[in-house]
Formats: sequence, C-alpha cells, structure tokens
Amino acid sequence: MKFRLSLVVAAGLIVTAALAQDANPKVTFSAKAAGIETIVDAIAKQTGAKIAASPAIANEVVLVSVKDVPLESLLAQLADVVSGEWKLSGDGIRYLNYDDSLFRRRSREAHDRRVVAFKKDIETSLKDIAEEEKAAAEMMEGEEAEEFQMPDFPWASTDKWVLKILQRIDASRVVGVGDARIVFSSKPTRTQLPLPNISDLLVPMIAEHNRAAEARAKVEAEIREEDPRTVQEKAREEQMRQLFGGFMDPDDKPITAPPAKVLLVIKRGGLMNMFGASADLALFDAEGKRIYSASSSVDLGEDTGSMSEIIEAVMPDENPQQPKVDTTKPIEYSAESQEMMKLFDMNGMAAMFGAGAPKVSEGLMSKLQKPTLYDPLSFAPSDSLLFIASDRKLNVVAGIPDAITGMSDLMVAKGMTVGAFIERMQNNRALAIETKDGWFTVRPFDPDTTKRFRVNRKALQNLLEAATDGAPSMDAIAAYALANESPMKTEIVMPYITLFVPSIFADMMMGARGWSALRLYGTLNPSQRNTLRAGGQIGFGTLTPPQRAHVEELVYGVETSLQVIDPSKPTDELPEFMRMAGAMFGGDRGMDYRTEPTEVMPNGLPSQGVVAGLLEKKPILTPAEGILSKMGFDASMVAMFTFAMQMPEAAGQMPEFGPMKLGERTILNLRFVVAPSVEQTERISADAPSTDKSTYGMDNLPPAMKAAVEKEMAKLKKLGMFGDGGTN
Repeated sequence: MKFRLSLVVAAGLIVTAALAQDANPKVTFSAKAAGIETIVDAIAKQTGAKIAASPAIANEVVLVSVKDVPLESLLAQLADVVSGEWKLSGDGIRYLNYDDSLFRRRSREAHDRRVVAFKKDIETSLKDIAEEEKAAAEMMEGEEAEEFQMPDFPWASTDKWVLKILQRIDASRVVGVGDARIVFSSKPTRTQLPLPNISDLLVPMIAEHNRAAEARAKVEAEIREEDPRTVQEKAREEQMRQLFGGFMDPDDKPITAPPAKVLLVIKRGGLMNMFGASADLALFDAEGKRIYSASSSVDLGEDTGSMSEIIEAVMPDENPQQPKVDTTKPIEYSAESQEMMKLFDMNGMAAMFGAGAPKVSEGLMSKLQKPTLYDPLSFAPSDSLLFIASDRKLNVVAGIPDAITGMSDLMVAKGMTVGAFIERMQNNRALAIETKDGWFTVRPFDPDTTKRFRVNRKALQNLLEAATDGAPSMDAIAAYALANESPMKTEIVMPYITLFVPSIFADMMMGARGWSALRLYGTLNPSQRNTLRAGGQIGFGTLTPPQRAHVEELVYGVETSLQVIDPSKPTDELPEFMRMAGAMFGGDRGMDYRTEPTEVMPNGLPSQGVVAGLLEKKPILTPAEGILSKMGFDASMVAMFTFAMQMPEAAGQMPEFGPMKLGERTILNLRFVVAPSVEQTERISADAPSTDKSTYGMDNLPPAMKAAVEKEMAKLKKLGMFGDGGTN
C-alpha cells in the first residue's frame, strides 16, 4: 500500500511539474475576425489559461493565425493591437482591458499627425496656386490670351485667401475625431471663436475681387450683347438658383465699403467632405448680406476610405501610368466572399432591379443575418489577411478597424493580389503595420477613432432581425442610429443595409443630417412621438439634455441647412428628389447672415424654438425579386428613372425595372424653427411592403402611383436642364 501510495504521489508531482513547465505552452491557433472576447475565450479553452476580455474592450475586433508560438508572446501581441494590457484580478483570472496610458498616447500621436498633415496641405496648396497664377499670367501675355477664359463657377475661384487665413488658425483647434463645425469671427458671439487679425489680407483680397468683378461684368456685357439669353436660358438659370441658391450664385459685385463682419467656417467631416475638411470664408455688409465668399478643401490626415477606389473605377485616369509588374499570388477568397463580390459587382449593378438580378444564397444570407456570430470583417478582409500570412509564412495578429474595408472591396476587388492588398494597407492611414521576428501585426493608428466608428454588432443584428419579416419600423431604425454612426461613415455596413434595410437610403441622401434626426426621434418618449406624428410641436425648452444635444447637432452641426422662409416663393415646383438635393447645398444658405446658426442663435439653442412634425404616407414600388427587393422607389425617383430612360443617350446605361410590388412609405417631416422665418427641415421615414401579391410594370402602374409619377414627370419636363425650360 505504501509503495502504491508513493507511486501516486510521485505521478502527481510529475504532472504538477509538467504543468508548471507548460505555463507558457506553444500555441497553434487560427480564427477569422471576431470580437476580442470570442478570440480570448477560444485561446483560454485551448490552452487552459485563465484569461478573459473585460466588457469595456468587448467591441474590439481581432484576427489571429499563429503556429507554435509561446502563449505569452501571443497574449502580448493581442494586447498591443488593441492598445490594451493584461491585469491579474482577485479571482485569479487575467483580464484584457485598455491600457489608458497607451491608448491616450497613440490617440495623441494620431492627432499630432493630423496637425502636420493639415499644415502641410495648406503649404502645398498655396505653392501650387502660386505656380498656377504664374503660368496664367504668362499665358495672358502670349498668343493664347484671346482664347483663354477663366472658369465662371464659384467653386473654381481661387482659394488662396482662405488658405492664407487658415495658416493663422491654431491647427489643433481644427483637427480631431468626428464631425465638427467651427466658426471663427471678426466679432465673435458666444457660439463663435475669435478670428485672428487678418486686416492685412483683407485689403489685397478685396482689391483682387473688385478687379475680377469688373472684368467679369465687362465680359458678361459683351457676351449678352452678342448673344442675348433666350427665355429658356433665363428660366434655366432661375431654376438652378432655386435648386442650389447661394451655392450657385457668385459674389460678382465690387465691394465698395469695408465689411462689417468676417466669418471663417471650418467643417470637419459631413457628407460633402467625408474624409477631410472644408473652410468657407464669408464677408458681410452692415445689413447682414453676403458680399464675398470663397472656399477651400484641406487634408486632415485621415484615411481616404474605399470611396476613392470606387471613383477610380467609375472615372479612370485618362492618362494612366504604366502598371507595375505584380508577380504575387492572387488572393483566394472564401465562397461567401466571392458571392458578395458577385452580388455587388460594379459592372452588374444595373441588373439589380430586374428579373435577372443576382440572388443571395441561403447560406450567405444566414451568416449575414448574424453579425455577432459572423463578424462583418470575417469575410473578404479576413480572407486577405489570412492568405497573406500563409503566403509569407508569418504569424498574424490584427486589431482591425472597420475602416479597413468598404463597398469598394466588394465592387472592385476581383483579382486582388497579395502585393496589391499589402500596398492598399500601407496606403490606408487608419492602420499601423509591422513585420518583425516572424510576426505580422496590424493595429489601428488611432484607437480613439476606431472605437468611435466601430459598428455595434449587437445593434446591427437587432436591426436585421427587425427587417426579417419585411421592413424595420421607424423606431427600430432610430434605435440603431442611437448606437452607431451613419452608414455613410461606416461603409462596412453598406452590404447589410442594401440587402436588409435599403429604406434607410431614402433619407441617407442627406448624410449625417438625417442620422441626427433619427437619433433625436430615438430619444423621444411615446407622448412626444405621438405629438409630432399628429402634426403638433415640441418646444426646445421642454427637451431633455440628450434631446437638446441632437437638435444642436442638427442646427449647429456640419450639415446644418437653415433657411430664411419667404412665403412669396413657390415651394412645390421642383421634383422631391431635387428639393432634397438642393437642401444639401442649403438653397440660399450663406446669402443671408440668418442662415448662419451662430449668428441667428448667438447664445445657444433658443428655448422659444420648436420642432414641429407632420406625418404623411406615400405609395412606393419595390422590385418583386432580386437583392433589392426591399428597396422602395417613390414617385419622384420613378419619374426620374422613367424620364432618363426616354433619353437616347441613356440607352443601355439605366437599369431596367422588372415586375414591381406596391408598398407604402411613412414619412415624418420635421421643421426646426429657430427664429422668426428661420427654420431647417428634416425627414425620417420607414417603408412597409404591401401584403398584396400583385405585381406591376412601368406601363401599368396602380392609379395612385401613376398619378403621383405623372405629377413629378410634369415638374421634370418644366425644368430647363431636362425639358423645355418651363416655356410650356
């Protein structure tokens, strides 16, 4: 007995010693992109290590593929790519959480890089402008002078004065994470910042403007004398002003008195400059009328996003450089990734609406419906990273920002090679990449930006579940908006929105503005919602702090579009989709100081302001089949497509609709009245498919839709840019 007992004890000691020696065992582990909690749990289960990810870091997404590496080395790399650290807790478990010091340092480094990029971009732009002016001056002295004509579009005017003023602005107050609208003023209100002294720049700027204004007036008079405008041309100009207002109207009159006020408005982000910033300079006279304006775009050192890839595919360079010889292997994508690429192939987009539209397999659809289980980054981005690691025989640990991918990776990624993908990653300023000692690591360059724009997978899944049996309600869409940034800024969700909730696109034409309206709606209690839906109004003074914050984002934010209401002007002459597009440019925004929120609301959101609502329902058509079977087209969009398809030059270019079903769009129109005759309009909507199985073609529309389309068609025909200029 003693002998047997001794053997048992000895065996136990051997096992204990072996476990002690394997406290840092070798690990072979591979997993596509998933939440950090899922990855850590899997490693813990495989190795027996007492490790876990804390809830605070749970939204981080990582990818791992390693072979025979020490566990502690793997854990160290995991912590680094999420700017985290492991800490032993009282329960004997090591938890991964953010390393606050490292997180702040890396975010600060990213901010400093943006400051450098901002300053460098201004310096480079001014140098380019100087060279262009020199070349133009030499041209004017040559034989080409008579043929040379300066462009007459407001957005083509020189922006050198804006850039020179920007050089005097503290760059650290401009760059940052997220959208912002910052107003500098020569006579600041409480909601404005003081503008540096620029009196020495104003004098030559106004002198140059006056010379150009006089020259332009002379040329205009000569042109009108030789070729008077026709009735159609005058109508067309008036329609363009009605549509684009202050964006189209140049400040072409000489300035005869010193400006009473100077404003420099810097807009970071937003629909018009999603990956950079713009600076708008405006001079006002004593009556508050704009007498001068100029704009410039600037680089903020952000990742340009995948949108540039789409633009290059649609509008390739007329003089492309000789392509580099790429001998690297083509990336092998999973069946699901290949299917998604086929679905969103740019060359096949026109077929999405009809009977020949591609179908989504049940296997892919089931995975897309569960983003908490099959992460959006687990498709093409994971395939690419894992293939590269295998091809280069490297261990890979990647903390992946959602900005690593976008619609272009599905639309133009066919035939992507290892070399091309690595080059794309190196050019992606959202990433920090390192290859060292057999490790290939990827992490967000700015952890703060990554955290802010990370899509909440659970909220996305909730939205998709709400769309399972049709289309999600306004309430469900608003709940998603409260948890996430706009799809326009989180391209990774675009395939999900397109397939499951395309009704969001009805309001996404307005970019972040419509998103803030959704967020406001999401914070309203049932009584407030019913008040707006019944056509009532809610005073700003009764709003809760979160609700006020969303209203402030709407009327003070980067997409603000205040209008001075003139009851004498017609309001229903333009097709609806064009009125929405015109609102993007603000109509007469900027021509009157009252359209500047920090002027009309100098002390913050006025308590006497109101938000008023009005509910309406409109018929819509949805494709009877295909991947866009949940996309709703209202009468305005149907009229536009119908009108365009009648043009000979559009033959083969416009999508052909197959059988359509009748549905209904519920729209909540919102008016934010901030001062007498000054307001901003927004809208949020939700689509509901019809339970009727009947289908329709463009030649046999249901009566209600037919009447609405004919009304919109009549408006299109009156437009000079499309029809007879409103002469009939």
